Amino acid sequence: MSALKEVLASHLSGDVTDATSEIQKYSHDTSIFEMAPSLVVYPKDTKDVSTLVKEVRRAKESGEDVSVTARAGGTCMSGGPLTRSIVAVFTKYMNKVLEVRGDDLIVRVQPGVHRVALNEKLASSGLFFSVDPGAGATLGGMAATGAAGTTTVRYGSMRDNVLALTAVMADGTVIRTGRETRKLSAGYDLTRLLVGSEGTLAVITELTLRVFGIPEKMAAAIVRFDNLSDGVTAATAIVRSGISIARCEFLDAKCIKNVNAHDGLNLAEVPTLFFEFHGSPQGVAEDAASVKDVLVQQVLPGTDWNLLTVACICLFIGAMGKSAQFPLHVCLPDSMEGPTPISALIHAATMVTAGIFMVSRMSPLFELTDTALSFVLIIGSITALFMGFLGIVQNDIKRVVAYSTLSQLGYMTVALGVSAYPIAVFHLMTHAFFKALLFLGAGSVIMGMHHDQDMRNMGGLWKYMPITWLTSLLGSLALIGTPFFSGFYSKDSIRSAKSAMSPARPRSRRPRSKSSTSRRKKTRTRLS
Repeated sequence: MSALKEVLASHLSGDVTDATSEIQKYSHDTSIFEMAPSLVVYPKDTKDVSTLVKEVRRAKESGEDVSVTARAGGTCMSGGPLTRSIVAVFTKYMNKVLEVRGDDLIVRVQPGVHRVALNEKLASSGLFFSVDPGAGATLGGMAATGAAGTTTVRYGSMRDNVLALTAVMADGTVIRTGRETRKLSAGYDLTRLLVGSEGTLAVITELTLRVFGIPEKMAAAIVRFDNLSDGVTAATAIVRSGISIARCEFLDAKCIKNVNAHDGLNLAEVPTLFFEFHGSPQGVAEDAASVKDVLVQQVLPGTDWNLLTVACICLFIGAMGKSAQFPLHVCLPDSMEGPTPISALIHAATMVTAGIFMVSRMSPLFELTDTALSFVLIIGSITALFMGFLGIVQNDIKRVVAYSTLSQLGYMTVALGVSAYPIAVFHLMTHAFFKALLFLGAGSVIMGMHHDQDMRNMGGLWKYMPITWLTSLLGSLALIGTPFFSGFYSKDSIRSAKSAMSPARPRSRRPRSKSSTSRRKKTRTRLS
C-alpha cells in the first residue's frame, strides 16, 4: 500500500494521506458499522478520479488486494461508504457549484456539494432543488443511492431530477451520459442506470440537475389519526383525488415518540400525517381546503368511502323504497288492491317515480362519487331483470301490470347509474303515459269481468271490448319497445347509454387553479 500511496501522491493534484486522524474520521458513517480505510484520497477533479481508478486497477492486476470506494457526506444508514482499502472523499475539493442556468432551470455541480448549500446559492436566483432526503446529504451521495424524500410525491426522486452526469468507469474511462434537455427518448438511458448504482458501475464526478422556481407560498398541515389504517386510507384518498401535494410523510406512534425524544418536542404520540403545499396563495388555499374536505369526509375506516358517498347511498335507499327497487319492491304489487284509476294516476305515473326524479335532481352530488353510482346501477339492473321474471308468473291482471312497472323503474334506475339522467326522466315520462293506459285498460277489463281479476278466466274479450283491446294493444306495444312507439325511443336510449359507459369510469376531481411558479420570496403558513 505504501508504494501505491507514493504513486498516487505523485500523479494526483489532490491530497493522499494515511494519517491516523484522517483514517479514524472515515471509519464510520451514521450506521452502527465501523471499518477503517487504509488510505484516504481527496481528488480535486474528474481527471484525479480517473487517474486514481487506473492506478488502483494496475495495482490490483499486479496482485495487490486493493479497491476504491467513493464517499461524500457519510450520512448513509447502511454502511455503504465504509471500506478497508482506499476511500476517495469528495467533500474537501469537489464541492463546487459549477454553473447555474436559471432560464433553463438547470444547475451543474460536483458530487461533494451539500443539498442545503446548493439551495442557499440557488435562493438568490429564485430557484431550489427539490429532492430532500436529509440536511447533511451531498448530491453525489444522493445520486449514487437514488435518494428520494418527502417531496418525491410531487417533484420526483434523484432519478427524475438528474438530467446528465459525468462518471469514471472501472478502467478509468470518463463517460458523459444524458443531456441537458428534458426530452430524451433515443438510446440507452445510462443516466438512470448509474443513478442508484452506489458506485458499483462508476464513480460520479459531475451532475447536471433540474431545479424549480421557489413557490410563491408554502403551507404545512398536520393530521393525526387514531390508528394506522385510518391514516393510510386518508393518504390514499387524498392522492387519488388529484390534489397537488408537495410533501407527504406518515409517521406512526413509535416514530413520533423517537422524534420527541431526539428534538425535545411534545407531539401527540399517535399516527400522524404531514403535508406541505406549494404554489400561489389561491392554489395553496384550495389544495389545503381540498385535503380538509377529504379528511372530514372519511367516515368508514378501512374503505375510501367518504361522507358524500354514504350520503348518496342513503338517499338512494330512500329512493329504492319510494320507487320500489329490489329488495324494497313488495309494497307496490301489494298496493294494487285500490281502485284502478288510482293505480294508474298515482302508482304508475306519479308517486313511485318520485325516487327516480329525486336522484335525477341530485345528479351533481351523485356525479362526485363513483361508488354510489355503481350501487345505483347494480340495484337497477337486478330490479329490471328480476321483476320481469316475477311478472311472468302472476295471474292477477293488475299485479302483472304492477310488476311491469317495477321492471320499467329498474330501467330508469339503470339510466341513473350510468349518469344518463335526462334519459331516465325521458323514460319516466313515456312510461307514465303508456303504463297509465295499461292500468285503465286493465280496469275496463275488470269491470267487464264483473271484478274478476284472474287472467286465467279471460279470453276472447276483444270481440266484446274492441276499444279496450285496441288501447291495451297500443300500450303493450309501447311497453315492449316496438319501433315508432314512445317506449322504443326511451328504452333504446337507455341501452345505448349503458353500452357507451366506459368500463373504468375516471374518478371525479375537484378543479383547482394551477400553482404559480413565480420566483418570489417564500412564506410558510401553519394550518391548524
